[in-house]
Amino acid sequence: MARAIESLEDDARQVVEMRYDRGLSYGEIAKALGLTPAAVSMRLLRAHQSLAQDKGLAPWREGGA
Repeated sequence: MARAIESLEDDARQVVEMRYDRGLSYGEIAKALGLTPAAVSMRLLRAHQSLAQDKGLAPWREGGA
């Protein structure tokens, strides 16, 4: 999983690491990066899609299945 995350584009990897490694909320990430929470959500969605499609990992959603 770590290798797959490392292979993401920089903007996607950054929000993934901030959300899951550091446990920041969408609002906290948005503030730190000068984005809106909606933009953070979209970047995470694209990262999840990339991990599922390009990296061959099963789809995953926050909060469970």
